[in-house]
Amino acid sequence: MQIIRRTDDGDGTMSLASIAMSYASPTSPFPAVRSASLAVVAGATWVLAVTLVATQADTDPVGAAYDDANRVVTLAVALLAASAVVAWRDHRGRARLAAVAGTALMLLGSALEFVLLPLLGGRPDAMATREGGETSALSSVGFGVFVVGSVVLLAACVALAVALRGRTIVDRILVALTGPAVAAGTVLWAVSPAPAALAACIAAAGWWRTVAD
Repeated sequence: MQIIRRTDDGDGTMSLASIAMSYASPTSPFPAVRSASLAVVAGATWVLAVTLVATQADTDPVGAAYDDANRVVTLAVALLAASAVVAWRDHRGRARLAAVAGTALMLLGSALEFVLLPLLGGRPDAMATREGGETSALSSVGFGVFVVGSVVLLAACVALAVALRGRTIVDRILVALTGPAVAAGTVLWAVSPAPAALAACIAAAGWWRTVAD
């Protein structure tokens, strides 16, 4: 941020252009604040979403609010993707770009199954099974894309942990566990809300360390 001096009275002023540049500069405090804030909101929303789905997915058939809970997951993944984009913009790097790709694929998969499919008059496979209706190929595609995104995110977090040589070992381990914790939450929500929520909390804490700095 540049400070300029006025020649007429000697008072110090800050140019609007300099302020604007400070918001765009990776070295200014403003991008870091935005990235950290997004990471916290995304992590909190992820914990809420996973816990909600776990209250619906731990029975056979799934609960009546299964679709609605998964739409909260779509929102949470959108926030994860947004914070990943901000982190990549501020810090660059292949691992961060891979995190963008992973979260984007997860968002696409979730949106296909729980947003687009209902708009087209279909039902996700789990709800179709619950109600005795026909399953949809689009539901299976969405689920597959979501899984692929989860795997890409897992690899990205491990790669980023290896690249962050300036961090403490504890910090790097937390970053490395972020991707596995995200995947674990989506697996454990079919088991019980408690372990799913625990995995989601680990993922949220790790995500903050992954994208905030």
